Order: sequence, then structure tokens, then C-alpha cells
Amino acid sequence: MWTRFVGYWDSIRSSYWFIPALMSLGAIILSTLAVEFDTYFNLSIPIWLESFFNNQPDGARAVLSTIAGSMITVAGVVFSITLVTLSTAAAQYGPRLLTNFMRDTTNQITLGTFIATFLYCLLVLRAVQNAPPDANDIEAAYFVPHIALLIGIGFSLCSIAVLIRFIHHVPQSVHISLVTTSIGKELCERVSERFPEPLGQDTEPKKDGFDMDLVPKSLHNPVGENVVRINAKASGYLRLIDTESLIDTAASNDIFIRLAKRPGDFIFPGEALVYLPPDASISEGVCDDIRSIFTIGEKRTPFQDIRFLVQELVEIAARALSPGINDPVTAIACLNWLAAAQMQLITHDEPQSVRHDKDDIPRIYAEALSSSQLMELGFSKLRSYIAADPIASEAALDLLARVRTNVSERHAKTIHMEIQELERAIEEVRQA
Repeated sequence: MWTRFVGYWDSIRSSYWFIPALMSLGAIILSTLAVEFDTYFNLSIPIWLESFFNNQPDGARAVLSTIAGSMITVAGVVFSITLVTLSTAAAQYGPRLLTNFMRDTTNQITLGTFIATFLYCLLVLRAVQNAPPDANDIEAAYFVPHIALLIGIGFSLCSIAVLIRFIHHVPQSVHISLVTTSIGKELCERVSERFPEPLGQDTEPKKDGFDMDLVPKSLHNPVGENVVRINAKASGYLRLIDTESLIDTAASNDIFIRLAKRPGDFIFPGEALVYLPPDASISEGVCDDIRSIFTIGEKRTPFQDIRFLVQELVEIAARALSPGINDPVTAIACLNWLAAAQMQLITHDEPQSVRHDKDDIPRIYAEALSSSQLMELGFSKLRSYIAADPIASEAALDLLARVRTNVSERHAKTIHMEIQELERAIEEVRQA
């Protein structure tokens, strides 16, 4: 249930309809309340407020019509600018970054503000009544919802402020330095959480190989009939795993579970989600419960998928170093954040892959992201691109050397190997 809620919330955050829909609904409710409240408030108007309640029906209609017409026009312009921004970002930085731009709340609020103001003024406009032909100005003013009109004017002023903020925000949203910074910061945050660390109680850091000592031997190399498989029934990307529910299910059924997939993996129907020892006796209902713990969707999400964020930076850097673009400065910005994430991971004790329940009983084996894997996903994938560019290669070697001097000897070996491979690739390019 938790993973479904998080999945729905992530999808909603990446949509352009949710916030505008909420703001539109609020505008409809507010227009009704404002008109009703105006009826009662008009019975006793303070003297110092009388100047705000001298509006005539024709003038009120003109004001509300002007605001409503201008707001829907500006909303169309804002929507067009947003589409152009999205298409530009997809072409320059990669289509996977569309989700990042879709999650931008500034664009969503801007669009919602203009639509909500339009609906509010339109609904208040219908409440403006015609005064009798023989009515004087004071009597005619009673046929205008003055408070609702003043709120509409206030909304128009707020819309102008939002438009100015939007115009300032659009060039910022496609500024490559800010784009890479946003992805890099999120990557460092996810690395600090280091899925699957939330899977129950972590063990104290021990020597290599300790994890597998706690895993049943049948799950060391789960193949064939040696294990019990719980297979997926749908295809798509594994987006989320409800870690707490997985621990509780394993504990309540007294079983040990080995995850077969990580968040971000594409899954086929009939492919294993988890492996259990051959002596595990579970019902079909428990199998369905375990399947419900895994959320499968149409696209990847960075919520638990560190590799997705790394691949976004890699894609931007690869595009920047391509001969058609030749932008090493952008590539260096991506390398800086990849190095920062590497430092974030290796300067702390790497999480163990075995997780325990509240009674300190081993329950889950989920392979943790190691520093060597992060290096392979980042710098190693860009090695050929970096080697072909003198500016990027110099910056990459400097970054790796700085990381190597600030880590333990065990991690320094991994960094040193990457430096050697990069130097070899650079030499091959020079000799070619």
C-alpha cells in the first residue's frame, strides 16, 4: 500500500494537471463562498470601506470580463512557453530529463494561477445582476458582489507577480549548470540514504564475505529447482519496494528472502522478483502479498533508483562531449557531481547487503550499491568520451586524483584502477 501511494504521488508530482486542478477547484469554491458572504456583509458596511462598495453593475462586468479574458490568454501563452522549454530540454539534455522539468512546481503553480483566476472571475461574473432602470447609483451598487469583485482584482495582481516569477524562472530551468546541480544534489541525497539501508536493522561493517555467511547456501547462486521463485505477473520498470512490509512478511512467515531485482530494473512477466530457500513453505496468498510489495510502472523514478540519477548525468556529459556539441564545461560539471556522489559513498561505511528484523534475525539479502559499481556506472561509462577531449580528460584525472587522496586504501585501489584505464584510453586516442 505504501509503495502504491508513493508511486501515485510521484506520478502526480510529475503531472501538469494536479496542482492546476486543485487551484481551479479552490477557485470554484471560493467564488461561491465570496458571493454568499457578500450578501450578508452588505447589510452593514463600515464607513471607511464604503469607497470599495460603490461599484456599478456595468463596471463590475467590464472588470471581471477583462480579467477573465486576459487570464485565459496568458494561460495559453504560459502553456506554449512551457512546451517549448520541455522540447528544448529534451533535445539538448536528453528525454529522460523531461520528468525533472515536469516536476517543477513553479510551472504547475503558474499555469494553475491563471486558470483559477479565469474560473473565479467567470463564476463571479454571473452573480452580477442588473439594477432596476429607476435605481440610483447607491441602489445599483447593491446588485454587485463587491467582496468577490475585490478578491478577483487581488487575484489579478497576484497573477501579474506570478507571471514575472515565471518569466524569471524559465531561463533558469534550462540553465545547464542549474540542471546538473539539481540532479547532482538529489544523487548525493539518495547515496546518503543508500538503498537498501532502510531494509530493517543494519549489521556492523565487517570484512568482505561476511554478508554471504548469513545467507542460506541455496541462495548463494539461486538457479533452477534449488530455490523457490516468486515471479512477476506484469512487465515494466521496478520503481519502488516497500522495505518495511518486506521485512514484516519475511518475519511473520519465518523465511529468508533474496531480492532478484533492484529498483530501476526492467522486469518481464514470469521473471523472478525474489528467491526463497527450497524448504520455504508459503501459500499463494503470501506470494501475492510479496508481489504487492513491488511497484512496477512505465518509467523509472529516482526515489530508490540511484542508478537512474547517475545515468542522467552520464547522458548529459556524453551529449556534451559529442563532436556535434563539443561542450566540455558541461561535461566537467557532470563529472564534478559524479565525483561528489563517489565521495559521499566511500567516505562512509558501505551498508551490508543482509538486513535483520527487529529480533536481529537475518531476513533479507539485497545487494547494496558499492563504490566500484558507482564508478562503473559513472566515470567508466564516460571513459571513451573523456579520453577524446583534452579539457575533460584533464579535469577527470584531477577529480579522480582528489578523490583518491581522501579515501581509505581499499577504495583508493578502485580509484587508481580507473585512473590507469583512463590514462590508457587517452594514450590510445593520442596514438590514433
